[in-house]
Amino acid sequence: MVANAIAYSRFDVAGLPPQQQLLAYWERLGHVIEIVPSREQVRQPFICVSDRYDIGEFSISDLNASSPTWFN
Repeated sequence: MVANAIAYSRFDVAGLPPQQQLLAYWERLGHVIEIVPSREQVRQPFICVSDRYDIGEFSISDLNASSPTWFN
């Protein structure tokens, strides 16, 4: 990496089938925020977008995760 350069990456589950969205979140970000859904909730759509910025030895993340059907 170039000194003082900012490396950007995005993780988004939107392109996956609904039954794979939460599982993809768990694999990538489950260690950050633990979610304990029911079996039915695992099959429902789940929104997760994570933007990450790496600056030298530092990382900054912005995470948006929710489910449109869990909190009715």
